[in-house]
Amino acid sequence: ITVFAATDVKRGVDAWTCFVVPTKSQGFSIGVVEDKMGQRADPVSEIILEDVRVPVENRIGD
Repeated sequence: ITVFAATDVKRGVDAWTCFVVPTKSQGFSIGVVEDKMGQRADPVSEIILEDVRVPVENRIGD
């Protein structure tokens, strides 16, 4: 899964970095699938990241 995260809030908009987070990472889980009125073919749920460690080589871009 790709995740965008602010890595240094002092840098403002330049703080955002994209990472590839393996779904089998310790601390990664998917929450309850939301019950929606439409678009049932496209499930929506929380992605929970609890102390997930991502290797620097999983960073996309600078």
